[in-house]
Amino acid sequence: VFSFGLVMWELVHQKLIMATLIAKQMEERDSVFENEVLEFTKSVAAGYRPPIEEDVPPALRALIDKCWAQNAADRPQMKVVAAELEKILASPELVTCDALRAKARNPGCCTVS
Repeated sequence: VFSFGLVMWELVHQKLIMATLIAKQMEERDSVFENEVLEFTKSVAAGYRPPIEEDVPPALRALIDKCWAQNAADRPQMKVVAAELEKILASPELVTCDALRAKARNPGCCTVS
């Protein structure tokens, strides 16, 4: 569930969380990559989460946050996540998100076809 929360973050932000670290690994091919991954992993274990942009629909923000709960027992089961996503997909919030992002820098982030 935690990893699915990361995937949802990547989809709505159209960014890969580990992209910088992966690029460094490809360029340097040394222990720097392993150290950075370890540091990132430690920071996540200590409670760090990538920030969710303000224009992400509130219901989707809340779902990502639930998936990222620090205590694994507080995270929803995947069947609950799937049901929440179905509700979100049926809501007008995604249309609003697309309209806002079309005016801004990131059109199509929330479009599901």
